[in-house]
Amino acid sequence: MNMNILYRCFEDDGEFLSLVGALKTNRTPSMVTGLSDSARSVLLTALLKANGEKALILLPEEKEAYALAATFSTFDLRCFVYPTRDFQWGSPISASHIFEQQRLSVLKHMLDGDFDVVIASIEAACQQTLPRRMLKTYTLRFAVGSDTIAFEQAIAKLVDMGYSRDDKVEGPGQFAARGGILDIFSPQYEHPVRMEFFGNEVDSIGHFDVLTQRRFEPLDAIDILPATEVFFTSQDKETIHQFLWGELISAKSSLRKKRLQNELDRLHGGKILSDVYLPLLREQETLLHHAFSLRLVLLESSQIKNRLNDAVDFRKEMVKQELENTDSLLFHEDHFNITFDEFKALANQTPALVMDHFASPSSLFAYGTMFSFTTRQSLAFANRTDTITDDLRVYTDNNWRVMMVCENSLEASNLTNILKEKGICCTLGDETMLPKVAQILIVSATKNDTRVMNLPGGFEL
Repeated sequence: MNMNILYRCFEDDGEFLSLVGALKTNRTPSMVTGLSDSARSVLLTALLKANGEKALILLPEEKEAYALAATFSTFDLRCFVYPTRDFQWGSPISASHIFEQQRLSVLKHMLDGDFDVVIASIEAACQQTLPRRMLKTYTLRFAVGSDTIAFEQAIAKLVDMGYSRDDKVEGPGQFAARGGILDIFSPQYEHPVRMEFFGNEVDSIGHFDVLTQRRFEPLDAIDILPATEVFFTSQDKETIHQFLWGELISAKSSLRKKRLQNELDRLHGGKILSDVYLPLLREQETLLHHAFSLRLVLLESSQIKNRLNDAVDFRKEMVKQELENTDSLLFHEDHFNITFDEFKALANQTPALVMDHFASPSSLFAYGTMFSFTTRQSLAFANRTDTITDDLRVYTDNNWRVMMVCENSLEASNLTNILKEKGICCTLGDETMLPKVAQILIVSATKNDTRVMNLPGGFEL
């Protein structure tokens, strides 16, 4: 069964059709209430399919984002989760950039339009990130037969993009150059890539194995993202040098002078720098700045507001503790994330849709349209047919249309036989069918498609 049949359950629902019309004619912001978790994910899929839209979905907590992404995968939507990250204000010796690299990968998918849905917690969405223009500028594209960037220019740009030069690449964020061969281990790929140049023209491209050094996947072209979300170009480093030198000249305590001199030494030694310098170098942009053309969807708006305010308060407390450190270099404490009021101002520039379980007296927007559904969550029956038969009789007696989804065709066939033995009239269907009035239709996923298990349960509409 094609799981997309599930969202077709909304196709003739009057309230759904009115909502589709409101979004098409941009009578937004819109508020939707009354949907259970299962019904909400199916309705969201139906909306995106009906209007041919891409969406940024924001939730209170990140764990909810991963659960919703798994649900959307059931409907063949290209879905990515944009995670939160921790900012470093000290002088790190080393750091894992895994979450930064995931965030960059999501931003690149958004830049290319290669996605259907991006999901993020409100905290992640309001954190500073790489500006869109910089992502464009510092994404290197190599193509066989192309000479758009010379060999030495590529090396210089990789350094600016946060890559470290080594004799041999062994992990993400490294590159090696020798005799017209350029190896790059970009964090966005599982394996490094090797490019052979003939002069300044790319002669061949292919992924290779780190251990054996053998190529195994030839490519016509490849994009290389920065090594980290925060990187410092040669010009950035000059700006940081001027700042540190000025601070060193005016510093009064020996402790602060020592700290500033250590930072200068780290800068000139090519060491990892902290995020504290971002306000000197970058305009403040967030995930929302990358998403103005998308449908913005907020799930549980009052919780989103409370969660963002809590995150901002927590950040302020961290800043306070950092500033109590007399040799702290932190000088612009509110640059790393936006406040709720700033978020609200940005959200009002987008075609927003708010979906809350219940109507709330607090409101993010002056809503252009409001819609209410009456749904109820139903649990997966997990072969406990004794617990479901009474419900099924009530459904058919009240002329409901019922669809039961099984993981595979064998389970669907067995369930059909069991229900018939219990006197329940039901039909074994296929992916082209929708249930009729007072009919119980039993369908199965295609070839043991376990994605059906990602659904958070059924629903009554």
